[in-house]
Amino acid sequence: MSFLYQLVVILSAIVNFFSRTKWQEKAEHKKTRVRSLIPKEWILNPEFFPRDKDACVVDIPEKCGILSRKELDITENCNAKDLAAKISTGSLTALEVTTAFAKEQQLQLN
Repeated sequence: MSFLYQLVVILSAIVNFFSRTKWQEKAEHKKTRVRSLIPKEWILNPEFFPRDKDACVVDIPEKCGILSRKELDITENCNAKDLAAKISTGSLTALEVTTAFAKEQQLQLN
């Protein structure tokens, strides 16, 4: 290999190292910022974290207490057509539906 080729490879590796580090720092900063915006009562208690990777987690939303019974019904039993109908008749509000799905999504991010 030529000296010039080796120099280019080394310089590329250095640039990639610093670029990756900067990207990771930005990602970590953004993650921290986003997590700080999540209401504390939506954070899953560590006692509900699965103990092993094969653990069943489908019952966590029901057991953890973050979602109310009404919110569980919204996220588990209603499709888009049902939700639209319930919002249009006033039996649900858009805020209730949005909050229910936001809480459920937060559980999945834990």
